[in-house]
Amino acid sequence: LIYKQLGIMKTPYFKLFILTLAFLSVIGCSTNDEIDIPVDNSCNVVLSETASVDMSVTFNASANGNGTISSLSYTFNGNTETLSNPALPWSKTVDALAGYIELTITGEVSDGDITVSFTGDGAGETISQEHSCVNSN
Repeated sequence: LIYKQLGIMKTPYFKLFILTLAFLSVIGCSTNDEIDIPVDNSCNVVLSETASVDMSVTFNASANGNGTISSLSYTFNGNTETLSNPALPWSKTVDALAGYIELTITGEVSDGDITVSFTGDGAGETISQEHSCVNSN
């Protein structure tokens, strides 16, 4: 209201100021194809489940396209085995006692996917976990 009393809106400088702001806002919103936006290619997965009975468990890891796993760990019977840079596809079947089952991977994928899973079966109980990291750069 005070700008009306002072007559600010009637001055040519105020109109020029508003036009300049409008111009700068349009330029500020333009796109620049040369700006590189960082892409997160990481794939960090933890799959886990608790088996209530002893069972055979199969752990799996695979990649399509440009996917690599730098670290893979699987846990059963209270023990953890860790592999560095496993060759893919990878699979391991173990006899697991009732208890905690886990598969953990750290990797990177660009223009492809990494899929990890485990399945178990024993005494009428089945467990299953699966996850895929997908990236198409």
